[in-house]
Amino acid sequence: MRRMAALLGLILVVSACGGGGAGVDPERLCEIDHEITELTRANPFENAPAENESNIRRQLDLIAEASTVAPIELRDDIRVIVAAGRSILPVLEEAGFDFQELDGEAFAAASEAHEPGLSEANDNLDAWFTGNC
Repeated sequence: MRRMAALLGLILVVSACGGGGAGVDPERLCEIDHEITELTRANPFENAPAENESNIRRQLDLIAEASTVAPIELRDDIRVIVAAGRSILPVLEEAGFDFQELDGEAFAAASEAHEPGLSEANDNLDAWFTGNC
């Protein structure tokens, strides 16, 4: 179960590295990354489901914002991450955001459906953040 929580955190943290376009703002993207990192420090197995849902939904809002400020070279990577997040969200909703009730097999299947692209996208985004934030 802890592996699932770590994977979810990874997916949601990395998801902050979004699209691109005229509003590119690397400084704001770094701020968003920092905020998402802080949100994922909470242990979802110890939190109340309502707190988990609030944290995850806030992360999703930040991801949407990030997609408007990220450099264009991150666009394909963010699409992969967003697709993975969309696959995982219904599994979390089904469990009522209670990680003790999470269907581990469904979570793993939703996550693994996006490999190997998910790992590659994560690596690309991690490299960007390391070099720019």
